[in-house]
Amino acid sequence: MADASAKPVGLAAENAPASRITVVRGYRPGLIARITFMHAVYYARTSGFGQRFESVVASGLAEFCGRLDNPRNEIWDAVLDDEIVGAQASALYRDAR
Repeated sequence: MADASAKPVGLAAENAPASRITVVRGYRPGLIARITFMHAVYYARTSGFGQRFESVVASGLAEFCGRLDNPRNEIWDAVLDDEIVGAQASALYRDAR
């Protein structure tokens, strides 16, 4: 298994021309794992967060992705060479009825 702390997460994206990064709307396989990984590595390095933080991110993101059928919930993935290098989400936290 590769050492995730050996290089900063997102280094490839930071050094890539913007024209090589595409934005893809919606869920794609690996999204939950990749976003969780990026958060876990970054916050472990910068804030000392560990397994509990990673678990909270993973469960919250999984729950959110289960609500993507609601048009008020969206996620956009930044993709470089078929790898997710970033994401932005917009969520409705309660039903407006």
